[in-house]
Amino acid sequence: MENIYPTHMKKSEVLIRFHNLTVKQLNHLFSAERELREAGITFDTGFENGREWEFDWSLKGNVEVLHRGFVDNSQEIGSDVVLPDPECRG
Repeated sequence: MENIYPTHMKKSEVLIRFHNLTVKQLNHLFSAERELREAGITFDTGFENGREWEFDWSLKGNVEVLHRGFVDNSQEIGSDVVLPDPECRG
């Protein structure tokens, strides 16, 4: 796939975690996963601490994950980052 993004963007591995979902919301995620599979896009999923999508070595199809930067601009690419849960703002 041709890279059409600025050269400062790097390929990235990402874990997306969905927290505190209702049954209805989970069903929407399952539908989205099915639609993506039907479009030829697959990736690992799980239920470690909520529904998880892993965009890493398992990501297959005509898709790529690019890293623009961290929200707080404090970490280097490759280091582990835990962003605060928006529900826990003081």
